[in-house]
Amino acid sequence: MKIGLVLSGGLAKGAYQIGALRAICEYFKPEDIEYISSSSVGALNAYAFSSDNLEVGARMWEELTPGDEKKLVTKVMKSDYLKGCTLGLAQKHVLSKKQYVSVFRLKEMDVLYVDVGHKEPDEAALYLQAAVAMPVFSRAVKINKKKYYDGGTIDNIPVFPLLKHNLDYIICIYFDEYFSFEKTDVDDKIIKITFGRDEKVMANSIWFTKEGTERMMQEGYERAKEVLDRVFAEGTDNLPKIYGHIKELDDEHPERKLRVTVDVAIGCLNKMAKFISKRKIID
Repeated sequence: MKIGLVLSGGLAKGAYQIGALRAICEYFKPEDIEYISSSSVGALNAYAFSSDNLEVGARMWEELTPGDEKKLVTKVMKSDYLKGCTLGLAQKHVLSKKQYVSVFRLKEMDVLYVDVGHKEPDEAALYLQAAVAMPVFSRAVKINKKKYYDGGTIDNIPVFPLLKHNLDYIICIYFDEYFSFEKTDVDDKIIKITFGRDEKVMANSIWFTKEGTERMMQEGYERAKEVLDRVFAEGTDNLPKIYGHIKELDDEHPERKLRVTVDVAIGCLNKMAKFISKRKIID
């Protein structure tokens, strides 16, 4: 079986993904999922999962706000906390064959999907640091004389690099409306675990609290478990049944819109160009 996993960015909402990944672990070992693509804080969670280090990733979120402390997301973005966490995460090689991290080069105005699965941990840590270096709030991360920022600025749900691998199915965890992705023959193989844009989820993207983090992890687990139990009711290798259940879930969202990677990337690049021209970048 060729299985893919996509983790989007989501600022403080990244704690939901830890819970969702715990649910995934009830079906798969990290080495079972050989193709991973991620952006922003999703890249940290993905690396924790694929290096069989998920509980280190969980502690990253739990220790962000000790006690009753409450932090605004912009304060965390301006700090080096998440960058520092990459050193603890990247202590060993990932177990997947491919692990793409999206990074953005401001000078060249392009987004790159870098395979950190075949890089030494110290170099992988640099790309993970770049993945959470948001323009305006953070300094660029210099790698081989090039400066990199958070690729989620341009492509926050990086399905694109997995399309060429002809995967049996892809598990995609993101924080947006229920989409149709790319071409129909690809979308039919994507298991969508989304937390939408309701008021509670949006509020969780703004503030970090210990209680909120624990709640997000639990809700992430429950939501993912609900979807995965349904999709894999007849097993993780029964493709006809899996595709049938994906279609059932999709049919429950008849108004879903098509998300095309190229259109999204070009649109975001144009918006970013206008945004940067009005603000000073900390470089």
